[in-house]
Amino acid sequence: MISKRDALLGILAAPSALSAFAAAAPEEQAILGPSVFLWEEMKAVKTKVGEVRSLCKSPTATLDQLEMHVSTLNPGLESHPPHRHMNEVLIILRDGECETLSNGK
Repeated sequence: MISKRDALLGILAAPSALSAFAAAAPEEQAILGPSVFLWEEMKAVKTKVGEVRSLCKSPTATLDQLEMHVSTLNPGLESHPPHRHMNEVLIILRDGECETLSNGK
């Protein structure tokens, strides 16, 4: 059963985990409207450093593409080497610590 805290985290994570790409979305892809993502329906896929649950990768009314996922990292591991995102990235940290680089700092 999902707790109120986890539901709130999911709602807050939706716009936060976005990574909008410059490429236009295909016309046949439906526009993502108001959505609810249920934790128990998100399939966890194991990765080398933990697991990932994909929420969406689709256009919205204001974005060419919104990509959202929930990543769980095993303690002490990096998700990937440092890199740059062309658009916004929002991280919501539920547990643990996170180190990020912004403009090399």
